Amino acid sequence: MNPIFSTPAVGLKMPAHYLMGQQFSPATATPYGLAPILSLTSQNWQDDCDALLLCAPVNQIIGRAAPGDFSISQDAIVTRGGDFVYLGVQIIRLETVQHIREPQFSLNIIWDALMAKNTLRACLYPGQWCDIGKPENIALGEKLLGTSHV
Repeated sequence: MNPIFSTPAVGLKMPAHYLMGQQFSPATATPYGLAPILSLTSQNWQDDCDALLLCAPVNQIIGRAAPGDFSISQDAIVTRGGDFVYLGVQIIRLETVQHIREPQFSLNIIWDALMAKNTLRACLYPGQWCDIGKPENIALGEKLLGTSHV
């Protein structure tokens, strides 16, 4: 099966029956053409992985304090704990979620299973990132958008 670009579990599972068997590329995954982030992840996709997460070192993320979410080995295999933060972008094989019956679920269920099989991988975002998950960080994100390090 071909991977699809997505991140929210609900956004991934609900349209799955429409997407199975279709080929996706970074250019078709967004109405704006070839997005740099999707290009970065697709360039790092390996046939032996089931999901590829876009991550960055915690010290590269404005508004985020240590610790990070994951460790990443030299061969891009992901494990829990460490200095890397998931940035909310991933490529994932749709069949990895087909067994889940709930319409809404945590991706941690999927990631834990993939970690156990060593098929969860990560690639690194080279620019600055901002965690805007807290209202007080929105101004930090707006400031970052005005720089050349994004």
